[in-house]
Amino acid sequence: MKKILALLRVSTTQQDLASQQMDILKYLTKEGYQEEEIEWIEAKGASAVKASKSYLQMLSDVKDILTTKGIKTLVIWHLNRLGRKKKYIQEMINWFVDNQIQLICLNPFVKLLNEDYSYSQANDMLFQMFAIMIEVDTNELFEKTKRGREFKKSEGKYIGGRIRTGFRKNSEGYIVEDEEELKLVRTIFNEYSTGNFSVAKLTNDLKERGIRITERHLWSILNNPLYKESVGSEIWEKCKEIREGFRIATKETKHYNLGCGIIKCSCGSNYIATGGHYICYKKKFHKRFPNDKCDPSKSPVIKIETLDNLLWEEAKKLHSQYLINGYYQESIKIKESIEVLKQKIDKKNQDILDLSEKLRRIDEGYEELRLTKEQWQSKRGRKIAESITNQKELLSLNDELEQMESRLYSVTHYQDVDLDSISQEEKQRIVKGYIKEVRLGYCQYNQRKCISITFNGKLWIYDFNSVSKDKIIAMEMA
Repeated sequence: MKKILALLRVSTTQQDLASQQMDILKYLTKEGYQEEEIEWIEAKGASAVKASKSYLQMLSDVKDILTTKGIKTLVIWHLNRLGRKKKYIQEMINWFVDNQIQLICLNPFVKLLNEDYSYSQANDMLFQMFAIMIEVDTNELFEKTKRGREFKKSEGKYIGGRIRTGFRKNSEGYIVEDEEELKLVRTIFNEYSTGNFSVAKLTNDLKERGIRITERHLWSILNNPLYKESVGSEIWEKCKEIREGFRIATKETKHYNLGCGIIKCSCGSNYIATGGHYICYKKKFHKRFPNDKCDPSKSPVIKIETLDNLLWEEAKKLHSQYLINGYYQESIKIKESIEVLKQKIDKKNQDILDLSEKLRRIDEGYEELRLTKEQWQSKRGRKIAESITNQKELLSLNDELEQMESRLYSVTHYQDVDLDSISQEEKQRIVKGYIKEVRLGYCQYNQRKCISITFNGKLWIYDFNSVSKDKIIAMEMA
């Protein structure tokens, strides 16, 4: 019958499990376990940093084996074998505590529960502290590795991954130019610089010449500044100008007319933007609706610029007021939160001072022989665990206070946003947020035929025949 579960884990399939297994077996043999009483679980390629599928499956397998086989103890060679991130280590520790599973870690040597499988707050805190240290050490290790890779890269050495077209790794591990592949790169830049090819067209042209290449690959070559020296600055800049011109042209082909989707005709149809004007869809394409035509006498045509300017000015007023009110209300909530946080911080600081005094009295009791060594260690351990918890919570509260104060500064130093400078796309979103429907029609004003514009319970008269600059007049509530 299996009495104990031993976990072995390595991050890659190339690493060996033998050293971990040897150390665990040595410890368990010393503790009186027979080999046939040990259940082994091995996990290769289980990356704890990436939280890979193999790693998550390993955690699930550990729970399943402990549950189904009735094993009450898990032993691991090092706490980082259980995980590299505090989140996953803590989740497993909580599960062990809830299910009264003893966790024995050999490096550093610590047990999670007491000998009778009861909860030990001091040991729990130790595991939490070690979990934080593991995550910090892991992050530092990756930073060192990153710096090492960057140093190698700065020296022109190969650091792994795919080598760019036109380059290769030489026998000494340095990245050098590959003249044969660079011929293709120069061909791509030279052809594209003529302005006669789009990326798609050039890709097809190269394929017709027997060159295997995709649009994505070709586009990545044209955008990579690594090739500037190889093809020459003049060609590179020319291709860059063509690329950017293509992007701008593509972006500008999409228009964000503010009234699209919200202007309704009396016939029930929507207005569309065409030729610089808004016009009823059924009126524009009347031949498509022989039995449901729009009445032209009730469906005016209006310049896009004229109506969009009116819609924007009205939506801008409403949005500016919303921003001002919103920031004011938010500042009140933030100030209240800051006061609560300061109270919590004061309380936590007092708790830490009280614990320091209690530790002093415990030490004093031991020195005066009022406490045995076991009593002193037990009481001191509990107070240190409490102190660690309070210190962590104090750090968290101070971080939260700093974020709140930073947010309050941003809110209270709010300046009016220059809404006119935002993109047309964003303006359209704001307009549609405040104006749900616009109605157009004909009316008489000053004995002249005009266009009536109605939305948000207001009426405007557009006197398109007027010679005055102010052709739109705001009227009373419609």
